[in-house]
Amino acid sequence: MNEEALLLPRKRSEQFHIDEPDQESHWIHEHRRQLSTLPWHKRPSFGTMGFILFLIALAASCGQPTKDSLNAKLACRASGQLYCDPVLKQVILSNLNLVCSTTTSIVLMVVLANVGPLSDSYGRSPFFCYYILANFLALAALLWVYRTYSTLKFWLIVLTSFISSLSGGNYSLLSLLNAYASDIVAPENRIYSLGLVSAAIFAGSTLGPMLGEFVLNRSSDITSINGDILANELVPIKVELCIQAVVMVFTFMFLRESRSKQALLRARADQASTPRTLVDAINFFKPLKLLALPRSVARPHQRLSIRRSRYVVVLLVTIEILMALVDDIVRTIITQYGIFRFNWSAKQLGYFLSINSLASAVVLMAISPLLNKVLFAKLLGYSALESQFDTIDFAMLLVALVNEIVSLSMLYTSTSTSEMFFAGNLLTISLIGGPAITSAMLKFYPESKVGEFFSAQSILKNALGIISPLVFQWLYKYSLRNQVANLSFGVYALIIMLCTGCLLVARRLSLATQLGHIATP
Repeated sequence: MNEEALLLPRKRSEQFHIDEPDQESHWIHEHRRQLSTLPWHKRPSFGTMGFILFLIALAASCGQPTKDSLNAKLACRASGQLYCDPVLKQVILSNLNLVCSTTTSIVLMVVLANVGPLSDSYGRSPFFCYYILANFLALAALLWVYRTYSTLKFWLIVLTSFISSLSGGNYSLLSLLNAYASDIVAPENRIYSLGLVSAAIFAGSTLGPMLGEFVLNRSSDITSINGDILANELVPIKVELCIQAVVMVFTFMFLRESRSKQALLRARADQASTPRTLVDAINFFKPLKLLALPRSVARPHQRLSIRRSRYVVVLLVTIEILMALVDDIVRTIITQYGIFRFNWSAKQLGYFLSINSLASAVVLMAISPLLNKVLFAKLLGYSALESQFDTIDFAMLLVALVNEIVSLSMLYTSTSTSEMFFAGNLLTISLIGGPAITSAMLKFYPESKVGEFFSAQSILKNALGIISPLVFQWLYKYSLRNQVANLSFGVYALIIMLCTGCLLVARRLSLATQLGHIATP
């Protein structure tokens, strides 16, 4: 699709009669029209953003296996014994992961509470550059630790993790991505553009380990640097550092700001009218109230039925959070279950992960646009609304949820590796729900609050992400102890059924708001 077409909204005649633009919407429309007249290299582009995220994912997945291996080696030497005690090594690594994850979670809460509002006021591009710089410095420090010390320096590695967490982590990156897309892409094209960028991330994550393995095998320098660490083992980390340096320069030079000057000035004026204190800066719970759609931030026509609009937003946020949590843990449980139930070898596991990553990219790049643009928009004639939860959003989400229920049910009843492979890869079709629900939620908020909204959503995800893996892993261990190892898939299917019920309720409330079937409260 032509990128100029993605920037421009549909004709007003194609939108529902209550979608009347306020002043800010008018600025956004004019901003997008002006962007569409600029040469491709002078305007903000989700193509440029997709390339940047591809390189970030490529770099991160290239060096991660090597870092895990080096930490294990250094942990052996940290035990202080003449031989490597595997139990003590696991205890040291477990403690390291626990401290790093706890520190990261606390720092992320504070960073995420501030990145969104500040990016609304000062632009998205500076915070993309800040994210890349923080991770570059953390990786450079970690490489120095590996080159300098022959044992695991516990608190130095925690310090590098702390520096990395100052970037806001993946939640901050995804929040900025979603906000960037909402600034420059018209509502009816957001599902398509967000899907393409998500596919770029999957592609980078798939190719990264292959690149790391390739450069490791090609390096012949086996000089000992510190005890058991050889020079060639640091090559993947050096490649990761080089890619991050390239990304940093490329982002600084070519990533254009997505926010218009009027929008930035207005956000700064709003921020100046309510000055942020130090308590506000570290109070990571404060942004969460935005998820309940306060009347002060609702669009003018939504204030006429604010109660129903709030219910719709809360239901959509609930669906998005539950889907994300279930999807994350299911991909881990599938591999664990395959190894336990069908004795998957490392080769079979590699095949599954490679096919799954490829299927994810195909779904987001091909199947999602076909459903969105061809089936629902052209063949069925559904129109995208600018500030309402529309039929296309609903249909895309319904397909994703129904497919996830079917896939999880097949995983629950699978009796062979081939059935597991089929069901696990069928599950990737549910990825179309991510861009769809992001696009739907954005329609309830003014452009000046988009960054803050995604920050609030990320804070909630991060908080639940600390607890949910413990709960889901406990469930899996419980099912193993009681010889019903497939129980987890059945429970996850029930959770997605709950999400489907929430979706139907949200759609009914949205239709009631649009058509006026229920009296305004």
